Amino acid sequence: ALTVQLPPVVALEIVETEQAARGDTVSSVQKPARLSTGLEVKVPAHIKVGEIIKVSTDTGEFQGRA
Repeated sequence: ALTVQLPPVVALEIVETEQAARGDTVSSVQKPARLSTGLEVKVPAHIKVGEIIKVSTDTGEFQGRA
């Protein structure tokens, strides 16, 4: 038998997301973002294309900037 153990968090690059609207940085507005692997996650409005973020391998959710 073979087992694979994934790390709890991986760092991935954002390749596509919307521009932040003015004033959205104050609240906890989230927007969709596509990562280099094709995965789509919700990220805070201040995150931009080209940034590297941490994503949980358990839940597939945004964890923070890398």
